[in-house]
Amino acid sequence: MGIVLVVLDELTQHKFAIKTLKPELLDNPAALDRFRQEARTWLGLGHHPNLVFAAVYREVDGVPLLFIEYVDGVSLAELLRVERLLCLPQALDFALQICEGMEHLHSLRTPQGEEGVIHRDLKPANVLIDRRGVAKVTDFGLAKIHGELAAFAEGRRGLGTYSYMPPEQVLDAASADRRSDVYSFGATLYHMVTGRAPVEGETTSAIIASVLRGNPPPPSSINPEVPTALDEIILRCLARQRDERFASFAEVKQALSQVRLEAERGPGVPRRCSLCGYMPRLHYDACPVCAGRLALAEPAVSSEAEERKAVAPAEAAAELAARALEHRQAGRLDQALALLRQAANLAPEDASISRALDETALLAARHQARGPQKHYNWPAEGGNFNRAGFTPEVVAPPLRVVWATPVADWIAAPPVVANGRVYVGGYVEEAGRYGRMCALQLSDGTLLWELRAQKEFVAAACVVGGRVLFVPSGPRLAAVDCESGRPLWEVEIGADVFGSPINVQNVVLVASANGDVLALGAQTGQRVWKFTADGPILGGPTASEDMVWVGSSDHRVYALELHSGKVLWTYVTGGEVQVPCAYVRGSLLVASLDHRVHCLHALDGRRRWEFRTDG
Repeated sequence: MGIVLVVLDELTQHKFAIKTLKPELLDNPAALDRFRQEARTWLGLGHHPNLVFAAVYREVDGVPLLFIEYVDGVSLAELLRVERLLCLPQALDFALQICEGMEHLHSLRTPQGEEGVIHRDLKPANVLIDRRGVAKVTDFGLAKIHGELAAFAEGRRGLGTYSYMPPEQVLDAASADRRSDVYSFGATLYHMVTGRAPVEGETTSAIIASVLRGNPPPPSSINPEVPTALDEIILRCLARQRDERFASFAEVKQALSQVRLEAERGPGVPRRCSLCGYMPRLHYDACPVCAGRLALAEPAVSSEAEERKAVAPAEAAAELAARALEHRQAGRLDQALALLRQAANLAPEDASISRALDETALLAARHQARGPQKHYNWPAEGGNFNRAGFTPEVVAPPLRVVWATPVADWIAAPPVVANGRVYVGGYVEEAGRYGRMCALQLSDGTLLWELRAQKEFVAAACVVGGRVLFVPSGPRLAAVDCESGRPLWEVEIGADVFGSPINVQNVVLVASANGDVLALGAQTGQRVWKFTADGPILGGPTASEDMVWVGSSDHRVYALELHSGKVLWTYVTGGEVQVPCAYVRGSLLVASLDHRVHCLHALDGRRRWEFRTDG
């Protein structure tokens, strides 16, 4: 029903997530009422470290906007897709944090004086893990305030997700209470320790039948590492009769705490991330939660040892600051800044380090202002280098002009060179014929032919074998004979194309702003298949052998099968992916508006590493 966008507050430089309705539901009164109810519920939850908080609700031009906390991390569902199941101590840590959040949720006082908000959709996809390793419950779209009726929800069967839903909620969503959330929590914990939901089936009706009549096998029958005590806790949470379940999350938390202590004393020392503390089950080069370094976890230490350990960051920060000052005195300001930033992260309360960082940053800014200025070949006014994949080129004057040929009023896409010819298109101010594509002689810039179109050319063309040119213009893609400029075929894509098409194994791949990826036969333009993402696609596709990858504004990267368009895997980033991915020797590099470069295994989408930029 809703979509989530990520925005940056320019004043505070804080990120927020904005939840809103899908455009097709904005004229639906029932959907609007339900969204407003969600906003009222979420805003009344206040702040708790294990709940995603809501900041403010506004309606702008009829569009409802709920500003919520931006959690920089992964969902528990995404983590389980990578790990399949979690190591026992880690699963219990997340479970205890979820209990804390749910206990707070159930203890809230409503305006009517009633106690408790029922989530009704607790599941792995609605638990977010931030980059500090903190679990946060989110998505209160189905939440029910105890004692308060909602006409659009009461009496409806099966609000929620069936695999994690208690029997009473399947039959009557309005009857859900605290113990219904306890069941969903038990189903989530079951998934964490076994790698599967307690109830599965090939069809929805089969899943519902299992919820109502089946009994899930004990977790230990699937994962022998699960102790008997945890078996009993999970199965009690999953009891079909709610009277047989734990009555509150306080009781669940108390029972789990004892199991967690016993797990700590268990054999084996898990590897632990040095940044967020996550303990992975599988072997990775970097942490799957925060991309930090993984090392063997240290055994439990005394309080005296903990105090000694707490001094270490301050000592490391002081050492980094001393080295930074040496670099600054030697005039190496960039190195000094890098070291001082590391020191400030280790000791944020150290005023002397913060002062040195500010002074060094000011010196670096002044030094840069006095130095020689760089010269850029920026796109002309009206060009959009982000969408066209244009990279500004730093050049060293003076430049010698070999030839210059007028092509358009502005050019946003880079030229393509093949067989001694240059193919370049742009925008001309001529009503009804805004696009002009030219073929020029590489040696002297002589105009060989031109092609006119209704809309401007904002993406680079694709040349195949020096014979055929595939040219996108607005919502259309044309195949053009390279020698004469004669159109061979033309197809309607459905929306504007901002990324360059590609040709692989005689298949032309093109993506559009409505989220479509089309595979067309190179000879005729006949459609082979179509895939639709949940958001606009502003960069072109990438392909190698039998796979296609494309990034979307829905914060996802999709891997598709070349010959069928079948989705092989998806990877979720923290921001829009507006430029093409890069494929290098089995790895896929993805640049996202979450200020990160993600490196993935191209075949299965598993994360190798990620790098965070400063902007």
